[in-house]
Amino acid sequence: MKAIEIRVNGELKATCCDKDVTKILASVSVEIDNSNNEYEIECFGIKPLSDSKKEVLRWVGALVNEDDEISFKFVDSEKSYEPIDRQEIDRRG
Repeated sequence: MKAIEIRVNGELKATCCDKDVTKILASVSVEIDNSNNEYEIECFGIKPLSDSKKEVLRWVGALVNEDDEISFKFVDSEKSYEPIDRQEIDRRG
């Protein structure tokens, strides 16, 4: 399976993939506030369930520090982490 590995400061945090997933998205973000910035990493996937439904899987949603080194790597993997969240939603054309 195609997957995204996420590491923080060299430590593997997740291998994000699942059978039949058609898209995997990983991101880093910062919410800028004058008194306290918030840094976050996330990883989601989309899995079709039917003509009218799809499932959104979430493997990572974690706060990190400003000076952390974040890496994403595309890999082929037979193993993945269990998603921490799954939500079924309506597919829109």
